[in-house]
Amino acid sequence: AQEYEIYDLRPFFSSSHFSDNSFVLDEGRGIIRHPVAA
Repeated sequence: AQEYEIYDLRPFFSSSHFSDNSFVLDEGRGIIRHPVAA
């Protein structure tokens, strides 16, 4: 992201694109979670 001069990802993490696709930011663990389709 820094290569493209993107330094603040918070707007993306709070966007409908992020949540509508079932992604969840786990700030405590520093990861992005997504349920695996069974």
